[in-house]
Amino acid sequence: MPHLRRQLTPARVAACAALAACAAVTVPTLIGFYVSLVAVAVLLGAAFAAYLAVVDDPGEWAMFELGACTVAALFTLAGTSLRFPAVVAGNTPSAAVKLAWLALAVAVAAAVASFAREHVTGLASLRDEGIARVTRRT
Repeated sequence: MPHLRRQLTPARVAACAALAACAAVTVPTLIGFYVSLVAVAVLLGAAFAAYLAVVDDPGEWAMFELGACTVAALFTLAGTSLRFPAVVAGNTPSAAVKLAWLALAVAVAAAVASFAREHVTGLASLRDEGIARVTRRT
């Protein structure tokens, strides 16, 4: 049975940062604003890492990961910018909460896709080896 490799990909980092941005809604406003700012920085870093992956090896999976990380970063940035005036008032706007959940949905979809991509390529190589064995026998 093949073992599950654990690699740190930009999509997985983005999913963790988007989860932190969603968790920032439940804490006091000033702390939540700070946590969402850190999440924005991490998401922008993940998008930059995904961009570097596209530069190194352009492909549709790398482009998908770049797009997903960028969209999640932009959603979180928009939500954080909406939270800034509310820090003084002490409440969190509902639009910021919705944008945080949207960013989480996009980032988790990209993380699941990157996880599936790793295992689908492993299955494809197993399939190719099986086809090669069958064709050698005949």
